[in-house]
Amino acid sequence: MANNQVSEDGREYATVDTDPTSGYFTKSVSPRHLKEDIFFSIRETDPDASLPSEITIVLQFQCHGDTGWQTFNYNDGTALVAGDRFHIDDYGAGVYWRAGVEAGEYVSGSLTFGFDW
Repeated sequence: MANNQVSEDGREYATVDTDPTSGYFTKSVSPRHLKEDIFFSIRETDPDASLPSEITIVLQFQCHGDTGWQTFNYNDGTALVAGDRFHIDDYGAGVYWRAGVEAGEYVSGSLTFGFDW
């Protein structure tokens, strides 16, 4: 398989199942522009897989005027894992969110992650 993105009405997801040597992210979303409640989740692509995936997913945001992305400090530094799902309560002007796998953070498996509204 190959890493891929899904951009459809009401969702912005990515699936990582191979090592993204330079990182791989969803397209960015802006809760303020969507004017909808937005949720973030991570799921095993194949919930019946014999072993859990070993992939580190990061959630990042970028505020108006920022030149780079800031990794969100989820739950005081606890890593995001498959099964996490939560509401992103952020309607700030010019704030965008994305999620992905940074270079060197893929070991094995396949995770699907991203946003829906």
